Amino acid sequence: MEDRRWQAAIFDFDGVLVNSGDAYRTALTQHVGEVSSEEWPNVYGMTTREAIRYASPNELTSTEVNEIGHQIDRSVGEILVRLRPQREGALELLTALRKRDVRLAIASSASHLAIDATLESLGWSDLFELIVAREDAPRAKPYPDLYARAVEQLRVPVSACWAVEDTDIGVRAAQDAKLFTVALGGTQSREALGRADLWFADFQSFHASIWFANGLTGAPA
Repeated sequence: MEDRRWQAAIFDFDGVLVNSGDAYRTALTQHVGEVSSEEWPNVYGMTTREAIRYASPNELTSTEVNEIGHQIDRSVGEILVRLRPQREGALELLTALRKRDVRLAIASSASHLAIDATLESLGWSDLFELIVAREDAPRAKPYPDLYARAVEQLRVPVSACWAVEDTDIGVRAAQDAKLFTVALGGTQSREALGRADLWFADFQSFHASIWFANGLTGAPA
């Protein structure tokens, strides 16, 4: 593996930094319709508006989808602020990266409403110098726009950035933006995330890996 100087790490939000699946499923059920546990892995990773159309038993106009989307965003934000479901080991890894002068950003198909409120409730707002949410780019994942916008605003070479994702949709978005990509287990299987450059089961194994110990260069554990 090529050694390089990493300047920035760009994290997905839902499923990576916070366990938000239950919050989205609860809000989707409340405002649209229930999605079975078997179907949920296919829905998780969609934008809110895509999930609404998937879950709705009726055809909806764009205006109706937007209105329901705002309701879901508010509900998800309220649930996440109340539950504060950060992934175990996330804060320790973020803190370690900051100590290594790696700049931290978020690129997510979630809304600013949900992201900002959750980060504030966790006391994490100051950890990230940039948040790119779905309002900030023309297209959400699996398109690369969110990651491309993050790299552009960080003003660092794309070759000096890496992304952390938990879904194949997110991995494809990051790689189409030319980012080195680390997949994190928990949402989808290792096989489903097979296109990522690296895979770790969780933040603890990521933090304990040879790759991390060697300054994010060389071969992974």
